[in-house]
Amino acid sequence: MANEPAIYARMEVRVNEAEKKIAQFNKRLDREAGGMEKRWSKAAKNMDSTMARSFNRMKGYAAEAGKGLWAGIAAGGVAGIAASVQTVAQSFADLGREAKTAGIGVEDFQKWRYAADQNRIGIDAMVDAFKELNIRGDEYVKTGKGGGADAFAQIGMSPEDVKARLKDPSALMLEIIDRTKRLKDTAAGVRIFDELLGGQGGEQFTRLIDQGREGITATLREAEKMGPIVDENFIRRAEEVDKKFNRLATTMGTAVKGAIVEAAGALQAFLSS
Repeated sequence: MANEPAIYARMEVRVNEAEKKIAQFNKRLDREAGGMEKRWSKAAKNMDSTMARSFNRMKGYAAEAGKGLWAGIAAGGVAGIAASVQTVAQSFADLGREAKTAGIGVEDFQKWRYAADQNRIGIDAMVDAFKELNIRGDEYVKTGKGGGADAFAQIGMSPEDVKARLKDPSALMLEIIDRTKRLKDTAAGVRIFDELLGGQGGEQFTRLIDQGREGITATLREAEKMGPIVDENFIRRAEEVDKKFNRLATTMGTAVKGAIVEAAGALQAFLSS
């Protein structure tokens, strides 16, 4: 064929273009993966340092748990770092989010979570109980009325009293338990808890009435002895790490997808020719 040299020349140009695109894709992928590995390694070191300092404050067994965790990360390489660090950060971040939903400090939240576990109270019910107490207490303070008004009045708490005690929801909960127990009226206690803590939370928290302030306080103190209580600063750092890993995953995914689209376009043009 007379045009064979020209055809071969055009095919060679197409092949060269495709090879260049593939080479660019490989370099970009290597660069992105390398950068990702460095960022993950740095994040892991920072997290390791932070957790090591916190675990030193959080009793011996937590420190051993931390050592085992990071040994697993080291064995897993980049994938292990991504999975392990993000899992740890996310678990602590979730703890902070649950405490915010409940409207209680993160340290008090962990102690009440321990008390809830000891009394077979679900975490959702516990969060709901504190959330409803904050909502109904605030309504009572501002209007003197609301769904919890009668219950507060029955245990002798005025809007002014509730306003002062709402600054410390944990102490307010203990006060409600104590005053309800002193009524020595099971039916009244069930109704009071239902009105102040909502259906789910109120129903399960009635299990705490018989223990009174002293019994629950002892359990809350036991929580500090049984396991680590992490502070708000640690939770904030965990939330930041969680956000950065989520952002890194999104950025990395977009960059790689763009490179793949470019290479795929070059290959398609080559095959079409």
